[in-house]
Amino acid sequence: MKTTRPFIGIEAEGPSRGLPTIFIPREGTSSLLSILRFAGNSRINRVYFGAGNQRGLSSVECELAISLAERGFDVICEFDLPQIDTLPIEVLRHIEAVVVLPVAQIERYRNVSVKFVGCESLVWLSSESNSETFLDDPLYKLDMEVGV
Repeated sequence: MKTTRPFIGIEAEGPSRGLPTIFIPREGTSSLLSILRFAGNSRINRVYFGAGNQRGLSSVECELAISLAERGFDVICEFDLPQIDTLPIEVLRHIEAVVVLPVAQIERYRNVSVKFVGCESLVWLSSESNSETFLDDPLYKLDMEVGV
């Protein structure tokens, strides 16, 4: 579904697969009040910024994401790797940031682990805990636009 309006659907990807989610496309960022109103009516507490293969957060979206997280929502956003380094640390403390690494041949990466090395520590993401979703997954067809 290609839309600029928020919509609800069932998460089809990753470890949160199967959870009801409010998806917010980049072009259609809504006000905090409208998202809270809709979320309260639907009883959904997951908000996903960047639906439709869009990544990153504007400064307005950063403020909105923090506000939602402070109100108890699980807030998720996809980023390209360089975008993460430009985000304020305050935002990263409040959201689940998903780094997207587009590749031409996914088969090459089935057994690849990722290691992030910082000044004082490192994080190792093992290929043993990976999940895979096919792009024609039936869960994508359950998405519904909402009047937020």
